[in-house]
Amino acid sequence: MRLPDGWPKTGLRGDKYRSCTWCGDLAVRYTLQFDSGSVAPTVGETLTGDTSGDTAIVVSVDLESGSYAAGDAAGVIEMSNGTGEDDDGYIFNDNETVSGSTGGSNMLTANGVGSRHCYGRLYPESEMYFRNGKWYCSSHGPWYYDIRDWADAEVKIMEDNT
Repeated sequence: MRLPDGWPKTGLRGDKYRSCTWCGDLAVRYTLQFDSGSVAPTVGETLTGDTSGDTAIVVSVDLESGSYAAGDAAGVIEMSNGTGEDDDGYIFNDNETVSGSTGGSNMLTANGVGSRHCYGRLYPESEMYFRNGKWYCSSHGPWYYDIRDWADAEVKIMEDNT
């Protein structure tokens, strides 16, 4: 997964925001409901709105009804790397025909606008731990390293007493 452009961001207090190594990266995904599908989108394919020019890369496709052969396929597409997003976080226009880099022109029709979803969490650097080249949130950093430091100390004591 890739972080959105410009991350890590700087907060009001001047903190940079980062993701925790154990919590995972921040991921932005878009979902688009479609109908009138005549060609199945493939994972990794770039979709382009014919009127908006918005683009996104297919991550997964869920066919809910109909068939591509009959031209009445309907379902939901999950996408990444969206471009052309409006101020409200939407890509593609309602009832816009969508073309694909491998599926060709007019392969489906957007049934509503594509909406943005963010997964993961960013933490201010001031509340994180940096150790061994990685960033950890305040929940994972102390827990993991306190246990490791304690275990290392036990081993050292045992070695000294032998």
